[in-house]
Amino acid sequence: MTSDAPPSASVLHLYQERLLATPERVAVSAGQEHLTYGELDRLANGVAVRLGESALAGRRWVAVLAGRSIRQVAGQLGVMKAGLAFAPIDPATPAERVRAMLAGAAAVVTAPEWRDLVPDGVPVIDTLAAADGPPPTPAPGPDDLAYVIHTSGSTGTPKGVLVPHRALSNLIAWSHETFGRDGRAPLLTSPNFDPSVWEIWMYLTGGTTMVIPDERTRLSLPALRDWIVEQELTTCYAPTPIAEGLLGLSWPEGTGLATLSTGGDRLTLYPRPELPFRLVNLYGPAECAVNTIAGEVPVHDGRTRPPALGRPLPGVTVHLLDEELRPVEEGEMYLGGVCVGLGYLDRPDLTAERFVRDGEGRLLYRTGDLARRDAAGDYEFLGRLDDQVKIRGNRVELGEIETVLGRHPRVRAATTAVRGGDLVAYVVGPAAEQEVRAHLRRFLPDYMIPTAWVFLDELPLTVNGKVDRAALPDPVRRPRAITPPGTPTESALAEIWQDVLGAAPIGADDDFLALGGQSLLAMRVAARACERFGRPVEPRMLFEHPTVAALARAIDALPQAAAAPAVAGAAAGAADGVTPAQRRLWFIDQMAPGGSQYNVPILFALDGPLDAGRLEHAINEIVRRHPPLRTRYEEHDGEPVPVVEPAAPVALKVMDATPRGADALARHAARDPFDLRNGPMLRALLLRLGGDRHRLLVTVHHIAFDGWSAGVFLDELARLYAGESLPEPAGPYRRGPAGDGLPYWRKMLESPPERLALPGDGPGSAQPLRRGARVRATLPDGLLAELESLGLRAQASPFMVLFAAFQALLHRYSGQDDLVTGVPFAGREAPGADALIGFFVETLPIRTGLAGDPSFESLLAQVRAAVLATPTDVPLEEIVRELCPDGRPPFDVMFAMQDPPDARRGDGVTFRLLEEVENGGAKAGLVLYAEGQEMSLEFAADLFERPTAERLLGHYVRVLEQVAADPAAPVSALLARGHEPPGRGPDRCLHGLFEQQADRTPDAVAVEFEGASLTYAELDRRANQLAHLLREQGVGPEVPVALHVRRSLDLPVALLGILKSGGAYVPLDPSYPEGRLTQVLGRVETPVLVTHRALAGSLPHPNPVHVDTDLGGRPDHRPDSGVTPDDLAYVLFTSGSTGQPKGVEMTHRPVANLMAWHGGAYRSLQFTALGFDVSVQEIFSTWAYGGTLVMVSDEVRRDPAALLDHIATNRVERIFLPFVALQSLAGAGIEPPETLREVITAGEQLQVTPQLERFVRPWMRLHNQYGPTEGAIIDIAHTLTGPPRDWPRLPPIGRPVPGVQTPILNRLGHEVPDGVPGELHLGGACLARGYHGRPDLTRERFITWRDGRRLYRTGDLARRDAAGDIEFLGRADDQVKIRGYRVEPGEIAAVLTGHPAVREAFVMVRDGALVAYVVAGGTPELRPYLAERLPEYMVPSAYVPLAALPVNPSGKVDRQALPEPGRVARAVTAAPATPVEQAVAAVWQEVLGGEVGRHDNLFDLGGNSLNATRIASRLREALDVRVPLRTLFARPTVAELAAELASPDVETAAELYLMVAAYSDEEAEALLRSMEGDQ
Repeated sequence: MTSDAPPSASVLHLYQERLLATPERVAVSAGQEHLTYGELDRLANGVAVRLGESALAGRRWVAVLAGRSIRQVAGQLGVMKAGLAFAPIDPATPAERVRAMLAGAAAVVTAPEWRDLVPDGVPVIDTLAAADGPPPTPAPGPDDLAYVIHTSGSTGTPKGVLVPHRALSNLIAWSHETFGRDGRAPLLTSPNFDPSVWEIWMYLTGGTTMVIPDERTRLSLPALRDWIVEQELTTCYAPTPIAEGLLGLSWPEGTGLATLSTGGDRLTLYPRPELPFRLVNLYGPAECAVNTIAGEVPVHDGRTRPPALGRPLPGVTVHLLDEELRPVEEGEMYLGGVCVGLGYLDRPDLTAERFVRDGEGRLLYRTGDLARRDAAGDYEFLGRLDDQVKIRGNRVELGEIETVLGRHPRVRAATTAVRGGDLVAYVVGPAAEQEVRAHLRRFLPDYMIPTAWVFLDELPLTVNGKVDRAALPDPVRRPRAITPPGTPTESALAEIWQDVLGAAPIGADDDFLALGGQSLLAMRVAARACERFGRPVEPRMLFEHPTVAALARAIDALPQAAAAPAVAGAAAGAADGVTPAQRRLWFIDQMAPGGSQYNVPILFALDGPLDAGRLEHAINEIVRRHPPLRTRYEEHDGEPVPVVEPAAPVALKVMDATPRGADALARHAARDPFDLRNGPMLRALLLRLGGDRHRLLVTVHHIAFDGWSAGVFLDELARLYAGESLPEPAGPYRRGPAGDGLPYWRKMLESPPERLALPGDGPGSAQPLRRGARVRATLPDGLLAELESLGLRAQASPFMVLFAAFQALLHRYSGQDDLVTGVPFAGREAPGADALIGFFVETLPIRTGLAGDPSFESLLAQVRAAVLATPTDVPLEEIVRELCPDGRPPFDVMFAMQDPPDARRGDGVTFRLLEEVENGGAKAGLVLYAEGQEMSLEFAADLFERPTAERLLGHYVRVLEQVAADPAAPVSALLARGHEPPGRGPDRCLHGLFEQQADRTPDAVAVEFEGASLTYAELDRRANQLAHLLREQGVGPEVPVALHVRRSLDLPVALLGILKSGGAYVPLDPSYPEGRLTQVLGRVETPVLVTHRALAGSLPHPNPVHVDTDLGGRPDHRPDSGVTPDDLAYVLFTSGSTGQPKGVEMTHRPVANLMAWHGGAYRSLQFTALGFDVSVQEIFSTWAYGGTLVMVSDEVRRDPAALLDHIATNRVERIFLPFVALQSLAGAGIEPPETLREVITAGEQLQVTPQLERFVRPWMRLHNQYGPTEGAIIDIAHTLTGPPRDWPRLPPIGRPVPGVQTPILNRLGHEVPDGVPGELHLGGACLARGYHGRPDLTRERFITWRDGRRLYRTGDLARRDAAGDIEFLGRADDQVKIRGYRVEPGEIAAVLTGHPAVREAFVMVRDGALVAYVVAGGTPELRPYLAERLPEYMVPSAYVPLAALPVNPSGKVDRQALPEPGRVARAVTAAPATPVEQAVAAVWQEVLGGEVGRHDNLFDLGGNSLNATRIASRLREALDVRVPLRTLFARPTVAELAAELASPDVETAAELYLMVAAYSDEEAEALLRSMEGDQ
């Protein structure tokens, strides 16, 4: 937003004017000291004179080191009178900071008591002496430095902000207009705070008396209020906390204060109605001269949001931009205009970082503040960009909480902060926590209720009056009550919990989940309990009986357990065999050796003085202790046989590396394959980063190591490094034969769902060896705790919550509501198994149903039940063998959760697990790993590209945030886009837009055609005459009128006249076959046909009106038709799948909405036929803004070269063309005219071809637009920017026109997430009324969505890209577009089967052309038959005779079995005779294929208007002759065309063409070189 800047007279000039006008008025008053303007001026003169006498070494600024005092005011004024800039500094600032701020000062104006703060060698003025003889008044330039203000720097060193005169002058001029002049005002702000500069100079230049209170008065709110009243102040500025305190006080009658202004911090309070003054909120950084946005704050009306900032000052621009400096509705605030400062003192680096230029070269200041505009156009402050607060995934505006807190009657002041995961409220006042909490719950959602409360006597403030957040105390936690265990079982359980959960002490009422319990820990607790009690304790029991007491009662009721699983000794060897899971990994390795997808590369951080020898010894001891790490696998009879080798040394490879290099080395080493036959199974690489920092990469094959093993490895590594002696592990154990869980799996998979179909970037692969990669994301702080809290309420573990969210994500991406996902179960149920390294994990399927759009709470309950019911005694291999006929696991996606182990410390070295390094492979299409706050997504590269995987993982994090915030919301609401309310469109009619412009510019040319033209006034009068005539014929609102007029100046007259009469036009293009037009007339009742006299009788209609002859004597004023914006404007007939065209009924309002989006007066080409809806856009977007419509004849329209010439000759500036026509224009090889500025294409998918890249010049803009006839022509638009060579081949269609909604829905009717394909729907201000006379079809295509919105189903597939633009992906059904026209092949087939000889017909598109497959008796002439009944673009270019149409088992046409259209073998009756005929035939053969004879007809060979354009272009290249398209149509045989083109020059060119064509490329090049040499 921009306002005109006021004149920028310097503040010194404004001050001099006030001095001359009121020299005896009191300028400044402090206690008992009062100075008039004259007295203050003489003191300032004294300072100026002294400065003029000092040696300032060419420096520009002088520090004024003084408090809020007369000295500060006189010092600033004197410095400016000396022609220098001032820098105010408060001596109350710490001494070292003062010295830093004084660095670089030319001199210092101060008092004797602060002289010792001034660096040696700097001139000092510490006494004020009046001088009557003022120095010459300087005349600073607008960009000269006015003052320096020091602000806090992130490095701890203050930074000096340089503010020029123009910025200060602009601020002061606005201030006088806003707050007035004269009066009395206080100086409350510290000189370190930039509003003090504004206060002083606003008052000095406005003739205002400045009153300075003492510090005690300033810091006491009641005392300050009383002082303001006593001093009869009329305006007051106060920092935000002080202003909010004043707002809460009662004020006596007769208070003279008219305005209280405030700034510097977020304002959270609204003024009460009874306050005697208005409140003005101010915003602005020091870098932009104090205040840039201001707004009067209304009286509180119940809103919870903090007051808005307001609107920009004159001369200030505000831009909300994203990281790429693109405009957004909510983003970082950038300030521009006259207010922008000169940068930072001696900090060019910081200046370049914060003062930037946008794409238009404007200098902007990056505020670092987030903002948006509200409905009224005011800017709202949303917080600091670098200090955003999120609670449970929701961005929380602390100011909103503070606003609601401040409205409690017993709260005097409040602020909020986030401390250690808690949302803390700091409250001043007698209110109790419970009452304030209840008050907040009335207005705010649960996640915005503080979780900790601190009550204070006063809020701590900085010297600048802001809340001192660093001084806010941390909340204090009260200890929780413990109920001691009461039974032996409870006591034993408490001990187990304490050991496994790491929590102490444990009480009988403590909840497993509340203490951080989850599935893996439940497994460990259950195993320990089994061992302790001898009873079959299962992990699910901890979720069913989550307290110690409840679980103890359940355990006591259990029978004694059978013997525990067999545990083999540490020396177990080959006789023990392999597990089914190990066998699976071995088989994969046999089928695809050399793969790395089952490498487990774990990267550890080792910090401290490391002894590499001791580390190597510890690693080898781990290998010795755990046999799987020294087991290799031989093959016997096609089966793996494990062989446990004696411990052999594992060499620790040591390398030096940088941090970045370490990552690369680790990724490379992680991908080295293992040899399962010969071993070893473990490799170790130590990377020295320098000092005491190291990285250890341990890579193990998955056959010997799982996720749990990493924690065991870390624990033993630290302890062994420290020299501990560890007990020998229990040794590997194996389960016995599969248990009784198979019936469960049989029932679960008895009717398996269809395979998960995620939208990917590739076809995927069933190969065992798949390349892959990983992307990573970190959960926002506090989110995991919120999810755990959600799980606690549902008695669900964190695993269950995270897994349920993943299921919700898969559902939202796939649109499928029956999902099967693989989940690894730890498989360590036996006592002691949790201390083993090995491959115990078993991946099992979990099936989830999401039919009926459940809430996340319901989904979580279902997942919880499924997880707890899953038997782990049947290996996946047996499930596949018994229940999966295709031999594949029933899932393609997996979810794995592994809590990262805590860091360990051993002998001065800290051991931490960092991450599992990418191994370059993929175990499945997708595997999501949840490791604490860290999430990673492994993806198969044959299925997904990295950006897709990154988006998917980002969406998963977003789902977690959303379910934490609102678990009761339906799953369909996850990742749904927010939409603006549907627009209604303006209250305007189309002809009203024209009439409004005709009143503004009556003499401007409205339309031109073939040398003739009509002005707006002339066209208006002629259309009025026709309207009167039509009114006499009974035409009015809702009456369709047939429009059958050739291209001429009568066409716009006819169209406008029909609309002015109140009627709706029904275009009947004279170029269409009579049969088609008669069909349309039979579908809609038109009482009148508007036509030309020359066309009389060509269509059967009883009541023709001739626009070219019948208007004489009619009134030419505008008739009053009574038409409204919601009445019909036109009925356009489009292709229908039944063979019958369907009429789209469009009212005025939606089209007027599109026209309101357009802008600019252009000379626009009227290219499109009136039956195509883009013609409406061409015509009315031109007339609505005073442009000129340049019509073109049908003959020129079809000839690209002639069309370009027409565009140039008629100075056309804007064209609307379907892509194929645009491509023909670009392929003509002719330079586009410089008048052409705007190129708009719509109607079919835009392709950026090489020809188009060359055609679009720097002075042109290309717009890609999209919209069906049912959606008011254009609903979505995109402007391509940058060099054409950088454009994507298939550009997006863009973003919706204002007022239009564009939800993309899946087959369940749910909105898809960004990046996921779905069917594009349209809603809002664009929708047609429906189909004329087809309520059934209207109900089918215009639907009511679940929220009551009316939407149009486009039948087009689309998705939103990462930038928010919509990408068109093709038709969802058979409907296609040919040359911009929507065609349903079924309609063409229906017309074909109307031929008496045709029994069956099927039409489809192949390679961009229509192909007809026909089952017929004999060889009927189908092209002429169709040409009489269909427009030319609907006539197929190829016909394939078949004995029968192939069908699939369901009885539908089998498209895959339809043959490619080929040339029918035929005898060439006569070969081309002359060189010109031969050249023509050669070109035809090159474009069309097949042999060509001299009497062959171009269109019988498959020619059409598209390849005819290519033929004309090739002939021009070959024969150096221009071949208009109309010549090709008029002379369609080789002989006829050659005769038309023949001339001596053409014959010579043909001979050369044929000669060169006979040579090879090398021979032709040599021939041409020799010819050039001859010349």
